[in-house]
Amino acid sequence: MKMVVMGFDGCAVKLLNKWKDRLPAFSYLMEHDKLGTLCSTTPPHTAPGWTSAFTGVGSGNHGIYQFWDTQAPGYIGRFMGSSDLKRSTVWEILNTFGYKTGVLNVPMTHPPKELNGFILTWPLHNTLRYAYPDHLLVEIAEHGGHYISDLSTMFQGNFKDYIEQACAITRKRLITLKYLIEKYQYDFYVSVFTEMDRVSHFYWNYMDKESPYYIDHVENELSLAVENIYKEADAALGAIMQLMDEETLLLVLSDHGFCKGNLNFYVQSFLLQEGDLTLVEGKPDMTDCNGTASVLDVKTDSWLECVQDGKKSEIDWTRTKAYMAAPGSYGININLKGRQHNGIVNKEEFGSVRNSIMQKLRKVVHPVTGKPLFDKVLPREEVYTGDMLSGAPDIILIPDGYGTMVHHDIKPGILFGEPEQKGMHDMDGMFALYGKEVESVTMPSRASIEDISPTILSYFGIKVPEYFEGKPIYHFHRKDLKVFNNERSHHSKSNSEDSYSREEAEDAKRRLKALGYL
Repeated sequence: MKMVVMGFDGCAVKLLNKWKDRLPAFSYLMEHDKLGTLCSTTPPHTAPGWTSAFTGVGSGNHGIYQFWDTQAPGYIGRFMGSSDLKRSTVWEILNTFGYKTGVLNVPMTHPPKELNGFILTWPLHNTLRYAYPDHLLVEIAEHGGHYISDLSTMFQGNFKDYIEQACAITRKRLITLKYLIEKYQYDFYVSVFTEMDRVSHFYWNYMDKESPYYIDHVENELSLAVENIYKEADAALGAIMQLMDEETLLLVLSDHGFCKGNLNFYVQSFLLQEGDLTLVEGKPDMTDCNGTASVLDVKTDSWLECVQDGKKSEIDWTRTKAYMAAPGSYGININLKGRQHNGIVNKEEFGSVRNSIMQKLRKVVHPVTGKPLFDKVLPREEVYTGDMLSGAPDIILIPDGYGTMVHHDIKPGILFGEPEQKGMHDMDGMFALYGKEVESVTMPSRASIEDISPTILSYFGIKVPEYFEGKPIYHFHRKDLKVFNNERSHHSKSNSEDSYSREEAEDAKRRLKALGYL
């Protein structure tokens, strides 16, 4: 009994349907009723998405809301990683029952932890220290499968070069996965292919005529970029499907889908306009302020400062009630006294201040359609539940379609702008099961991302823990279920234990900036 899990970051069901005549492996799964829509997290993002998939719980229980800590006392949160997970991963659970596991390129697994098997993590910075055991990278390189870590080659502005790199890395990942499956004969493998997400972010407007930023490009390598990375992913999927024997089950999933990017909403500019956020002039900026050069040094680059009239300004915490929790979080925090280092809102005022800000945000309208910009504006306790709720932003913004990016930049007097990312995450990811045991089974049309881990445990005959929020997509009805009694306590890791050093965090900021997060 074995299982292989293939993750495709950002794989969208709508595009699988659009190109099914060109994607034979995905098409086979669709035609045989093995593929459905996987509902992502709120918001639909990489960090909480993959973590929820492989812990069986939402952010309120595992503690990962974004790449950053979104409720930092000092306002700019630490980078989150494997040391911050408050629930056991599915491979840790499998290890407790003697199953050997291999983990490749799964986001939020860095730094690597010792396990019964091997792991190649997904570091947010440029490093070669992302493997356990240490010798694994050398071994893979000797067999033609070594690739540079994901964010080291991430899109940097050269459109043609990156398409070629993304396709090449996908092929390298396949070589690596095939080699490790054939070499080690473990019980469980999981590998995530992340290039589909990167290409979709920056090439979407070259292929989608409905995008407000559509560019009718004569060069096929741009207009076909997204389709071509889907073809590479399909080829990888098809190659692994051919490796499957009767004793092996293949589970395929994505952490979220994709849609066209419409606009940025500068929520901190809105808070500034409404008097809930105040700026004060900071230290003079030493860079060119004529608009042709970067005005913020990367070491201080944050969502808590801006440039006005060539002068750097920063948030005045003595007069600020609310601010954005972190880039990509779709969340707002109240500057609460006793929680934030310079908090000014008393606990007795928290409810009324939060309600006032939520009411203002519910009245914001889309500059083009005139409809409400947000489908919902909710307090965090209506979105998340669990022991780690205190780490969530106080207010969660849910746009009317995730084509709106709730952006971190402070642009005084400007509420809307063109998004850096012309393709954006949406809620509709995908899942599929393939193998002898499910050959005659029709999969449900929809499932939730928290259902992935329960499905894996059901396959291996392990009773789904009561604290799990998901349920198996398909029940395998094993006899004599094994019981997991070693749940990781949410107090098992100190909040002061950083997953990234200061130098590593600075490098990660540079790389995330290329994706539009900073």
